[in-house]
Amino acid sequence: MAGVLAVAVAATLTADVDRDAAPAAGRERRAELRAISTKLDGARSQVLIESSEPVAYVTSQPDPLTVLVDLRNVSAGMMPPGVLGPMPPVSDVRVEEAVAGDGAIVARVRVKLAHPAKHRVRSSRNVIYVEVDRPVVAHDAAPGAGTAAPASPGSSGAQDPSGSARVAPAMVAGPVAAVAQPPSPAPVAPTPASGIFDASMVKSALQQPAPPPPVPTSMPEVPPPTGRFQ
Repeated sequence: MAGVLAVAVAATLTADVDRDAAPAAGRERRAELRAISTKLDGARSQVLIESSEPVAYVTSQPDPLTVLVDLRNVSAGMMPPGVLGPMPPVSDVRVEEAVAGDGAIVARVRVKLAHPAKHRVRSSRNVIYVEVDRPVVAHDAAPGAGTAAPASPGSSGAQDPSGSARVAPAMVAGPVAAVAQPPSPAPVAPTPASGIFDASMVKSALQQPAPPPPVPTSMPEVPPPTGRFQ
């Protein structure tokens, strides 16, 4: 009788432990992965991992092109693979269900890189930030940082937007050439004063033909002879 009573007590204690363990396991998985997004922040590309509450996480980098973020005791939900498009140097972001070495359930966020780049992981409240440095491209460089190429010896000038030629400063050698002056106007012969004629004017007047004599319109009257001669 005593043996039967001991078995019954042991079974009751085991059932109580199982009931206590079930809520504890449920409490460990109450956090969920809500959203993942990307954005640009200055010279970095950011992957934002948002959970329902602040959670513990572990980061690792199995190879130069992969960054892993394991969120402990977080359910990954129904998020499909490839949830985000590329944002250089981030080429892909995927969410996986995994189990940690101690048996804890983790939501694993796998960030793929197009090329090796420096990164860091930080958190603020319920958001985890994966920040990856972006390469500096030509349009990100400061104005005037580039060096102007020297003009070739055979070039005579640069063409400005208005279409007129402009002499490059690098082409000026030795003393500065004198600025070309417009040609001087031809001297004008003085006009002769009134009443004074030169030889050319007299010669021109003599060469002009004389006008014909006037033709009389009526015959002059002739007096009749008187019969006497004087």
